[in-house]
Amino acid sequence: MYNPFKQVSDERYKIITARYAKFQESMSDDNLEPVKVFDPLSQKHVDELHLIREVSKELQKKKEEDINKAALVNLHEVVGQVSPSIDE
Repeated sequence: MYNPFKQVSDERYKIITARYAKFQESMSDDNLEPVKVFDPLSQKHVDELHLIREVSKELQKKKEEDINKAALVNLHEVVGQVSPSIDE
C-alpha cells in the first residue's frame, strides 16, 4: 500500500541508518576516512543541479537589476517633486 510519508523502502532505511551509525562513531576520530551516509548523485542529477544554479544566478541578477531600476525611477520621481519646491 502507498504511504505518502514514507520516502524510502525499509531495506534502504536500514542501510542509511547503519551508515549513519558508522558516521557517528567515526566523527570523533580524525584519522578515519569519512563515512558517506548517502550514495553519490548520478551525473544527470549533478548536471541538473548545475543548471539550477546557473538559472538561479541569472534570476538573482535580473532581480537586482529590477530593484536598481525601481530605485532609480523612485529617485527621479522624488527629485522631480522636490526640485520645484527648492527653486521657489
